[in-house]
Amino acid sequence: MVKATFFFHLSLKEIDSPANLVTDRVTENTATISWDPVQATIDKYVVRYTSADDQETREVLVGKEHSSTVLMGLGPGMEYMVHVWAQKGNQESKKADTKAQTGTERDQARGTPHTYQERTFLHQWAGEGSRRVVALPEDILQSG
Repeated sequence: MVKATFFFHLSLKEIDSPANLVTDRVTENTATISWDPVQATIDKYVVRYTSADDQETREVLVGKEHSSTVLMGLGPGMEYMVHVWAQKGNQESKKADTKAQTGTERDQARGTPHTYQERTFLHQWAGEGSRRVVALPEDILQSG
């Protein structure tokens, strides 16, 4: 009698992470998050956002054909930590993260510049209800 032992090696391809997260079109209760899509075949993206005081966490599922979503129900003048990752079955990519800072009604009404830094992006209220995102080199942002 011959005994045979077989070893199977399954190599699961790692899912790359979403990249270049950008926060724009920020209001007092919404923010748009966009990213560069992954190269791997996936089922969906997951976007989780948590208030800086850890009082509220929400999760949004985004179809694989999309690379942006609008975060809803945000509080005015609050900072949120945003994580985005891709899923395929029970596999997940590494999480990409960014921050989103909402404005206030008073900022918008007065047209007061409300500026905050997010990695290599400088976000500004431009007054009159409009906003802009300006990409700047990190050394310029750190120099003040």
